[in-house]
Amino acid sequence: MSITDNGIRSLEGPFTHHVYIGFSPKDRSAVFELRAQLQHRGVICYLRPVMDDVKSSIQEGVRVSQRCLLFLSPGYVEDNWYQFESEVVLEKVERFCSDTLVIMKSGPSVDVPKKLCGFKEIVFDLNKIKDEKANAKLTDILTSEPNVQLAVLPKQNFGYGAALGYFYGFLRLTLPDFRRRLVEETLKNEPDLLPTTVKKMLIIMPESCFCAVEMKSPGKIEFTDRFVVRIGNRAGNMQRDYKSSLYRLKDHERNQEYYFTGEFATPLLTMFETYYFGLCHLTKDQLYAERDAFYFTLKAMLSHPDNSECNNQFRLLYWSDPETNEKNRLSLYDFLLPVLRDELALEKLSESKPGKALSNGHVSQAPVPAPMRQFSTFEPVDAPGHNPSRIYEEIEVYPMNGRPRGMCLIINIVNFNKGHQHLTQRRGAERDTEILRKLFEDLHFTVQVHVDINSSTLENLLLTMHVMDHSKYDAFVCCILTHGKLGVVYTSDGKPVEILGLVDYFSDRQCPSLKGKPKMFFIQACQRGDAEPANAAPSPPLSFGSSTHSKVDSDEVQEVMSKVRFEADATSAPHFSVVTDSLPVNFKHKSVLVPGFPDFLMSYSTLPGSISYRDTMAGSLYIQELNNCLRKGCEIDRALKQVSSQVKKRLADRGEQEGVCDRFQLPFHLTSGMDRLIFF
Repeated sequence: MSITDNGIRSLEGPFTHHVYIGFSPKDRSAVFELRAQLQHRGVICYLRPVMDDVKSSIQEGVRVSQRCLLFLSPGYVEDNWYQFESEVVLEKVERFCSDTLVIMKSGPSVDVPKKLCGFKEIVFDLNKIKDEKANAKLTDILTSEPNVQLAVLPKQNFGYGAALGYFYGFLRLTLPDFRRRLVEETLKNEPDLLPTTVKKMLIIMPESCFCAVEMKSPGKIEFTDRFVVRIGNRAGNMQRDYKSSLYRLKDHERNQEYYFTGEFATPLLTMFETYYFGLCHLTKDQLYAERDAFYFTLKAMLSHPDNSECNNQFRLLYWSDPETNEKNRLSLYDFLLPVLRDELALEKLSESKPGKALSNGHVSQAPVPAPMRQFSTFEPVDAPGHNPSRIYEEIEVYPMNGRPRGMCLIINIVNFNKGHQHLTQRRGAERDTEILRKLFEDLHFTVQVHVDINSSTLENLLLTMHVMDHSKYDAFVCCILTHGKLGVVYTSDGKPVEILGLVDYFSDRQCPSLKGKPKMFFIQACQRGDAEPANAAPSPPLSFGSSTHSKVDSDEVQEVMSKVRFEADATSAPHFSVVTDSLPVNFKHKSVLVPGFPDFLMSYSTLPGSISYRDTMAGSLYIQELNNCLRKGCEIDRALKQVSSQVKKRLADRGEQEGVCDRFQLPFHLTSGMDRLIFF
């Protein structure tokens, strides 16, 4: 809870007033003087009106006030509204806690009715009405946060139960260690985003209780396709994913982008639908009363000493959303923007003052050990990330449970021997190696990297790899990055090597320990020109420098597609054909691009007859998007389709920025005898 300029705690959640004051009209002058002194100190008071709709005003005033104060005098218990007002106040006390009510006696001899006994009592002294010390003490009592008790379940409290279910069923499982998982797992490979990322889960409570499907606002708030994930075994669900979505918010005023993990408090939507569909006859006033109970209870649970592992991992936010159809309501964007600015400023200040806990919206303290519990209902497990494969029957999915999952070869030819001028240095390709190494290590593969190898070294490498015993592994991955043409890649000594010749080493016949397991090849190379003349004799499985390949003339040069940063992984062979979005991969193309063996996936950075682009500083577009999409945990077919669309879009956007309109690249993939799904 933040502090106002007056030094008191500001209001949060469903409350617009610090205190509701109930009194008899006979005590009006004393109560008005009391209110004046309190409001001078920043305490927002709600007084029961003497006229107008008194009944509705009492109900509304008690609902919107954090605490209730009853000014008790002999005249008050005789007042016509005493009975109703005290019952409304006691109903709130029953929902929350005895701390919600304060009794102020007009004098020390005033008798307290039996139903109002047991609450905090203060004696009013008109002679000390302007006493600074007494007023400061009263201000602190009325503005401190009520100590909600959790030991007793209030009667007929829908919101209370919803808060307990939300905490024990989700937040208690996801909040512990949340900051570390966000930094070290979700953003592990994107450290540049950390300074502009709020490292807490934002739990947003819409005032209307209506929760939209997604937190989005075109051009302002976008989902990033990333999650903060915790995986565990609970209630018979093994390796279940508990994940929170990462969003991007654009601060147009400051020309900044902020990142935050947030979600609506989903039980509120259940409460809203209960009201909206009308089957339980829940009124809007009852809905809002349950919402307030939910907020109070959840906040008490999150700040309870026994739940210290949640400390500094969240911020609970109360949003006056437009769905309430009232004036002065904020859009989600306008609501979140100052919150993110505030959180990032606090975090920056905290980093500059190590050891000093700074907070906003809740008390952030150094974690203290929680009491020992007799049993645990949640068992965290070490898993690679959210994995939808667990919802499929085992027969439909290739097993990917091994640690490590398999071998991953990365073959990157950056530099070529002198005398092959048509095969120029592939600037920026070193970046691709690091991206792929981190990607497949994070996906639990044992990675081997081989750079600038010649044809004989490649052959020896493949021989060694295919005789290896892969029986303890689930899969095999091979990434090849070099210059190329249709069905062909080049080694550092300028020798053309058939892609299918490489693949043959890992067929069921050549490598039986990989039988029935997915073999995945990712090829970053251009696919321009025919691999063989039409009348050529069939090539052996692996043809290093075979004469059956079309000749690469010495005057061919690499095509530079941008003044500064874009290059193509191609020789200057003639274009195969005009490429369009609907260009088919015909049978002839498939015959040199996909093997005739089962369980193979071949992913190519560009269509046949097309160029594959590489940024000389950031690396290949295909490799960048392959990294982004495989990390999402989607089924691999879907992930590779996302790679295709993202590369096409990024190239088009880059071309528009640079005034180049003839660039085109569309990655594609082919499979051979794959009858199951692949999830990483």
